[in-house]
Amino acid sequence: MTIQWKPEKLIHRIHPDRAIQIWLKDDQSLTAKLRCFCPGINVEILNEAIEKPLKSEADYLGLTKTQKVWVRSIVLKCHEIPLIYARTVIPYLDENNPWHNLQNLGTKPLGEILFDPKQPAIRRLPFRFATTKLSQLPYLLKQFPNIQEGFGLARQSVFLQHQAPLLLTEVFLPDFCTYPKENIN
Repeated sequence: MTIQWKPEKLIHRIHPDRAIQIWLKDDQSLTAKLRCFCPGINVEILNEAIEKPLKSEADYLGLTKTQKVWVRSIVLKCHEIPLIYARTVIPYLDENNPWHNLQNLGTKPLGEILFDPKQPAIRRLPFRFATTKLSQLPYLLKQFPNIQEGFGLARQSVFLQHQAPLLLTEVFLPDFCTYPKENIN
């Protein structure tokens, strides 16, 4: 199955709930926003490695499917409940790439780097949105077998630092969408 990405003007086709749409369209730090209702939000690393990108990632970044990229897959959890799956893809990651130090993030959220006011050279390109099968998310169901097969709501954007791209895909997992509304509004 190929993911059918849609621009912001078609977000209502992804999810009809305005509260969820607001979360999906918010271009500020998702981690910081999550911390407002869950101060103990934490990162669980699923995988960090040099590997081949997914076809949709390669196409979006203009890469060949066989080109190696650095990939970091994580889950943001609140009280051990997995809320967000995130996948970071960085091509051409060598010592000259401005994203090079991200290989040393550990369990630090990526948002703390991307939205650091001391990093003015970083800019985010517009989002695109999709619904995706959870079984298509590398490493997720292997690490979290209790997550029900189903769909997640995805947003994707490219961050540029000195013209070097970083592709970030964030998938709102089913537990996020069923979290009490007073917490996510």
